[in-house]
Amino acid sequence: MNKLNKITAGLACLALSAGVMAQGVTDDEVVLGTSTALSGPAALWGVAASRAAQIRFDMANESGGVHGRQIRVVLEDHQYQVPIHVKAMNKLM
Repeated sequence: MNKLNKITAGLACLALSAGVMAQGVTDDEVVLGTSTALSGPAALWGVAASRAAQIRFDMANESGGVHGRQIRVVLEDHQYQVPIHVKAMNKLM
């Protein structure tokens, strides 16, 4: 297993172990959600990391996904503000 596959598998396992299995995994799809800075003072890093993750998940999906399931990423913008981040995480849960 190459490094990128290990990272993808690790992220998928992390999402599953975080208690999202009932809502985030179906027979066809694995839904991963995250709250990141897509705007505000940290947007430079949040946007870059989000794009990189999406590229990697797209690569995994093109290769058949995770155990045949496609990966879908849901992004919430916390704007680098804690109250917005808390609301975003509650929404994702």
